[in-house]
Amino acid sequence: MKGEKGEIGVAPPTFVRPMANKRNSKSSNKNKQRASRKTGLSSRLTWTVIIIAAAVFTWAMFTPSRDSGDLSASMAPSPEQIARGKALFAENCAICHGPQARGQNPSTPRGGKTGAGVYIAPALNGTGHAWHHPADALFKTIRNGSLASDSPMRGFEGRLGDEEIRDVLGYLFSLWPAKIQARYR
Repeated sequence: MKGEKGEIGVAPPTFVRPMANKRNSKSSNKNKQRASRKTGLSSRLTWTVIIIAAAVFTWAMFTPSRDSGDLSASMAPSPEQIARGKALFAENCAICHGPQARGQNPSTPRGGKTGAGVYIAPALNGTGHAWHHPADALFKTIRNGSLASDSPMRGFEGRLGDEEIRDVLGYLFSLWPAKIQARYR
């Protein structure tokens, strides 16, 4: 019998796709390639925006401000500066950062967010993250507020003058452990 399995010289039957299916298959592959290119472009665009935003953030936070003045005195504060800074901190900052600058939640000194996505004010007494930033960046944050638009940290420009901000920084610096103070100078 012809076409039976095992017969010599007869190929087993094969499935042949109709031409319409080949065209649809080619069209489908082209659509997949286009989608892949669009996804790749979208991904590249997203990463480009992220990199630019990071560069702007870095520039804004770590470029010395023309008008912050010499902050070295804040890093070696006098007892008078510490007293003024402590009073200013109690009046303006303790509501969020706590009376001894231990943060809104002392069990999370670095701050962060709650489960509901609300920012937690960080500790500023050397147990948090503030000391990782240059004095000028801290000055700018107090004056202008957080760069994060959804952060409750608003700037004190207009409420605290530059000298008062330096006094607050001097007070905070006085709270930091000696080891951190030595590294910071």
